[in-house]
Amino acid sequence: MVFVVELCIVVVLAVFIQLLLLWGYRSRFRSSDAASSGLPTVDGAVFALVGLLLAFTFSGSQSRLEHRRETVLHEANAISTAYSRVDLLPELQAQMVRKKFKVYIDKREAAKNSLPNIDLAETYWSQSHVFGSALWKSALAATEDSVEARRLLLPALNEMFDRGMDREVATRSHMPPIVAALLFVLTGLAALLAGRAMAGSSREMSRTHRWTLAIVFSLVLTTLLDLEYPRLGFIQVREADQAMDTAIQPILDFERKSEALSK
Repeated sequence: MVFVVELCIVVVLAVFIQLLLLWGYRSRFRSSDAASSGLPTVDGAVFALVGLLLAFTFSGSQSRLEHRRETVLHEANAISTAYSRVDLLPELQAQMVRKKFKVYIDKREAAKNSLPNIDLAETYWSQSHVFGSALWKSALAATEDSVEARRLLLPALNEMFDRGMDREVATRSHMPPIVAALLFVLTGLAALLAGRAMAGSSREMSRTHRWTLAIVFSLVLTTLLDLEYPRLGFIQVREADQAMDTAIQPILDFERKSEALSK
């Protein structure tokens, strides 16, 4: 399914760029040589701007992708650390805190599994904030009589909540729409000018060169979209998700066994 969608995007963009190339090619023959003087300077400026914008956009998208992966790993480590410190509490208080902990983790896991549906993930994140507040209050009450447990557990919980918020912000962060619009407009303009340049060098437009340019442009733009919106295309964050599952699954399994034994 992902391959079909990606292929459709590439084809649509390639056809659109082909039309712009042909438009530029044919418009050159309708203009006089005098009207065409000085155009190579304009062409070079536009092509340079497109290359510069693509370079900066790819760099920003790659940085955001790596940051998303890092936030998932950091949250996984923070969850594992905070849960392990619950053992510092007396058994009765620890059981109460673990129950709140499990509900919080369930919501975080549900949010992860709901992506790339960002609206559904937002719902689970909001619910996790509510249960996180309940977990914090439960931890405060449970550590009233233990200075050592309070000193170790509460900072770990605070770190876990902070890392969770970092992950949410990173997931929401994308290329500014104005930059994306400018990139597509400049790419289209570059294709139009490339068509005019081809008309100036030959009376017959090379189909091979035309399709090569269109496919390269479309592949570059599609890859950029994949980088900006991982999980929707071929680019994923599976390694970070596996780290999160590794940290969370033993906790969930332990809590399910505890619930089964208590029944």
